[in-house]
Amino acid sequence: MDKNSQTILILLIVFLFIGSIGFNVYQYLNINKLTNQINSLAEGKNQLTNQVSELNSKIDNLGSKIKGYLRAEGEITIDGKNCDEEVEFCLVKLTERLTGVSGIGCFPIADGSCPLWCAAGSDADCCAEKPGYIWIQGRGCYDVSQI
Repeated sequence: MDKNSQTILILLIVFLFIGSIGFNVYQYLNINKLTNQINSLAEGKNQLTNQVSELNSKIDNLGSKIKGYLRAEGEITIDGKNCDEEVEFCLVKLTERLTGVSGIGCFPIADGSCPLWCAAGSDADCCAEKPGYIWIQGRGCYDVSQI
């Protein structure tokens, strides 16, 4: 082998060695970058897990309070459904019942008083207090934009 061939071979080995080092450094940097991303995602996952746990706790607490409210109202069953199991159904029915209450002091004519237990649809004064609504004698409370 002549001197030029040996020089070329040595240069080729040096370039391959330098290329190998460069590739290893590139891989090392990519691995560090990916490791940091994995750690960041793990932290985000932990934070989300904690938030979900906190929300579930609040939902359970709210559900317990709603069930307690329904029991305090004496609502064990509505339309044959158990309010401990069908909480949403019972709340809808109770809300419908309460918004449709027409009791003592609820008048379809203006008397200057809107009792707390009266719905806008059962008392002219309660309707007048509701922004954007008007009482139509003999018909009830209507949204002005729908007339």
